[in-house]
Amino acid sequence: MKHPITAGSHHLYLLLFIVTGVVWFIVSIISGTQEIIVCPSKLILHLPCPGCGTTTAAKMIFAGNIADGMIHNPNAVLLPLFAIIYICSYMVDIRCNEPLGRTFDTIVSQPHIKKIFLPALLLLEAAIWARNIIVHFT
Repeated sequence: MKHPITAGSHHLYLLLFIVTGVVWFIVSIISGTQEIIVCPSKLILHLPCPGCGTTTAAKMIFAGNIADGMIHNPNAVLLPLFAIIYICSYMVDIRCNEPLGRTFDTIVSQPHIKKIFLPALLLLEAAIWARNIIVHFT
């Protein structure tokens, strides 16, 4: 019988990243401030990354300004969607007594995901990054 907590370290880091993001979002809503910069790209290079503005966009969406939030940064919808899929795949692994990450790895390794979805996602992130940099310098 396999123990369910035998995931590769990359899965544990990704799960930690998701949990940290959720905590950051909750703290930023409770505190009402965005003065703390946690983006390494912004701190070191003084350039926004594709994720810059995601918290602001998420706040806009939660306030009912869905179009404005999506225009500000589409990652406000994409990241929670990814987190839900990832966490649900973990729940399937735990329920089926499989190593954590097996279901997610199976999903991501599908040919149509590799050939269509991942390149499209990378192009979207590149477009978001370009937009953030243009907005930053204008």
